[in-house]
Amino acid sequence: MIDDQRYEVFLFGEEHVSATIGTVNGSIAAPVYDYEIVSDSEIHIMSGGICWSDIRFDGDRLYVKRNGKPSIYKISFRFNKKARHLP
Repeated sequence: MIDDQRYEVFLFGEEHVSATIGTVNGSIAAPVYDYEIVSDSEIHIMSGGICWSDIRFDGDRLYVKRNGKPSIYKISFRFNKKARHLP
């Protein structure tokens, strides 16, 4: 998350999202949450009480309304399922 006060990093897997959340220069936690893709523009991150809506991608930025408030995240990694990796 691009924010002066909060620190949030999410790594989405097939069934769970690993989070690193906290405050800048403060405490950090690393929970693992279940999530649900509700629609093309809404994701619910269960147990964390986080709802992303109005999701929009622009380059390496992800624009969302996080629990109703505008938020911006920097995308640092995208996994392509169809990618082939040589041994």
